[in-house]
This record gives sequence, C-alpha cells and structure tokens, in this order.
Amino acid sequence: MEQDSPKYKTIKQASDITGLHPNTIRNYIHTGKIKAVRAGSRVIRIEVSEIDKLFTEYKRGEFGIWSQII
Repeated sequence: MEQDSPKYKTIKQASDITGLHPNTIRNYIHTGKIKAVRAGSRVIRIEVSEIDKLFTEYKRGEFGIWSQII
C-alpha cells in the first residue's frame, strides 16, 4: 500500500521547505498570510497548500506582487 505524504506540516518542516526562519513562519500565521490549525495547546500544523501559497511564479523582469505595489 502506498503511503501518501502528510497533509499537514510542522512549523519546522514548513521552514525547511521554504528556506524561511521558523519565526517568519510564525509571523505569517499570526498576521494571517498563511492559515494554520491547532491540535492541542502547543501543536500547530500548516496545510501543504498554504505553504505553496507563499510562492509566486517568476516572470522575467517582475517580482510577483512587489511589481504591483510600486
């Protein structure tokens, strides 16, 4: 039987995937940039699709959302 990859990741795992510091991931959760779920008083999990939302497609000469701000 094939084992599916976990649907949820820990903050540490999300940090490893994105290359961001764990505190940055926590700040993103706190500000609502990504959604997380709590399973107990100290257990926080992030859905893989939320981690994927942190990445934008790179197109020549633009920098995702930042090119729209200026």
